[in-house]
Amino acid sequence: MRASRWVGPVSASCIIACCSAAGLAQDGTAEALFNRGLLQMEAGAYDQGCPAIGESYRLDPRPGALFTLAECEAKRGRIATAFVRYGEYLALFARLPPEGQARQRGRDRIALEQRARLGPRVPEITLVLPPGTPRGTVLKRDGMLLADAELGRASPVDPGEHVITIELPGKPPRELRLSIAASEKKQILLDVAPPDAGRSSPTAGVPGSRPSVPAPPGGAKPGTDWRLPVGITAVGLGAVSMITGIVASFETKRAGNDLIPVRQQRPTPADVCVPGFQPQPSTGFTQAELTAVCNRGRAFVTVQVIAYPLVPLFVGAGGFFLASRPRKRPTVTVVPTLGPGHASMSVGARF
Repeated sequence: MRASRWVGPVSASCIIACCSAAGLAQDGTAEALFNRGLLQMEAGAYDQGCPAIGESYRLDPRPGALFTLAECEAKRGRIATAFVRYGEYLALFARLPPEGQARQRGRDRIALEQRARLGPRVPEITLVLPPGTPRGTVLKRDGMLLADAELGRASPVDPGEHVITIELPGKPPRELRLSIAASEKKQILLDVAPPDAGRSSPTAGVPGSRPSVPAPPGGAKPGTDWRLPVGITAVGLGAVSMITGIVASFETKRAGNDLIPVRQQRPTPADVCVPGFQPQPSTGFTQAELTAVCNRGRAFVTVQVIAYPLVPLFVGAGGFFLASRPRKRPTVTVVPTLGPGHASMSVGARF
């Protein structure tokens, strides 16, 4: 009976001791992984250092480890992953007490600056399935299953090569490999037709083929809308016509001013540019000089008559072409960050 009284306390002590030992071992492993990953990161071995820091954060989720992981991913070139990690750090920072935030020594400001810098450079891939896709078709990107909500929407990815796996019901999986650069946006229309469908042209669903982009209505190739260059050219021609007309107006007035001494020799106003008019010697004009000035004035009047009517014609046509071309809706991304004693917001726009 006496021994039974000690069973409960002793068992509890053993459990607490084992849990403490396990916790210390886990903390030691996390710290060792972090230190090793940090050394590899500082040496430029990001492919080895970043996974070690990530595993350290998984074992012991501390804010400093998460911030260092974001920094490592940014230096590694995985800007989409780094962008997400910085956001996770800011969310974790906002939940810290004031003394915990003070220990971070301004890392929240660096995370905000990094997100603002990396955001516009994050590439995006939009995967589109054609109508008539068999039910039960499974899509994966880099081994990760894609939900239906992700199809047809731009998804941020890291720069580099990505593998799209298409699994049709009852068919062997096929792979599409594609590369994407920083700031690049790609839309891929996936061809889910089986290889024995008798198609001769290369498609996006066949290994080694190039991704195809759906053509816009009217058969025009993406990015080759003729209305934009034609509209800009027409507006430019309208501006040139306006400038030409203004210059011709000044030159016509200048020619008229040159003829003032000749016109003053007549007692009544009359055109001195009529054929056979003889200027007096006191005007300083000879017959040939008077003819040259008159011809110059007539030429610039003709230029005005032609140039000014062309201005509304060119500008109107150019405005019509520019207004009728298809436009993409602008997208605006707002990321607010709130915390004790501070608030911030990063805004990104794409047109």
